[in-house]
Amino acid sequence: MANLGVKCSGLLAPVLRKVGIEAEGMLAHWLLILAGCLVIVMTAIVAGKRLRQLRSRAERAGQWPTESGGATPAQEPATARKRSDVWTAFAAQLPLRAATLQELHKELRRAGYYGPSALERFNALRFLMVVGSLFGFALLALFLPDPLTLATLLLGGLAALLGFSLPRLLVQMQGRNRVRRVLRGLPDAIDLINLGVSHGLTFTAALAKVSSQIQAIHSELSEELQIVCRQADMHSLEHALEQMAERLDSPEIRNFADTLTHSERLGTGLSGALSTFAQGLRTSARQQAERALSAAPFKLLFPIVLCLVPAVILILLGPALIELDRFMRQNQQILRVQPLNLPRIQPPGQ
Repeated sequence: MANLGVKCSGLLAPVLRKVGIEAEGMLAHWLLILAGCLVIVMTAIVAGKRLRQLRSRAERAGQWPTESGGATPAQEPATARKRSDVWTAFAAQLPLRAATLQELHKELRRAGYYGPSALERFNALRFLMVVGSLFGFALLALFLPDPLTLATLLLGGLAALLGFSLPRLLVQMQGRNRVRRVLRGLPDAIDLINLGVSHGLTFTAALAKVSSQIQAIHSELSEELQIVCRQADMHSLEHALEQMAERLDSPEIRNFADTLTHSERLGTGLSGALSTFAQGLRTSARQQAERALSAAPFKLLFPIVLCLVPAVILILLGPALIELDRFMRQNQQILRVQPLNLPRIQPPGQ
């Protein structure tokens, strides 16, 4: 605590002397805490004003997003509205462009975050991680010795950078893994849909039945198929398949949507198209597995070089080096070079 007072005194003394206050000991500590509280309060006030401006503008345009799925702010529950306001206030502090927000929204949908306030909560989480890292390491630097202050502040900046970029990387990874799991179960689902269609069911009815049957095995695919069924009931099957292709953003899903759309438009046999597409998916999966298998030796080269080669060198050359060191120590007197005592040659004439 004494070190804290010395640091705060050194930082605040030039400013406080101008108003006639001498920063000593605990006084500087409490003044620094008060300044931090004032900064937090001012940030909350600015965020609240910005939120009210955005909300009033959205209410005038009739586009205010709510938690209840299209309800007006007056109809929305008070607790959900307050919670949404808090997330939106924190998310508004990140200076992100509209194109970046749109990309983030697509990535969140691809990862399975379909909530109406998913984007606001994600940006609010990033903002809290950045501010919390900076504020936490700044407080830690006050309690550490002077030589560690700069290193602590640099670690705080690095933690803030990771808090800003790491959540997006994790969401992108989740999206890729989710699409991979959906594609893994898609051929089996298409075969089941084809079986239902060939026995007289409509495509939408077969889709709804299959989505409920595969929920325990392929939960992500079941969720996507259920969304397709609901959107097909509200709009059309073509619109629902297009939305599914945009959510997952995968060439295979895009081809699946195009195949079904063309079959519906042209009136061709849906059963044959589904069988051909399922067989194509299995062939593509087999080819990807073969490519991964062919690339395995190259990927195993680096662990072998980094882990096995040093051990092999140590086993082969270790005994020889030990014997060489023992030989040098035993024959140190023999191998020592003695200086030669040669007679001094006098030049002629002396």
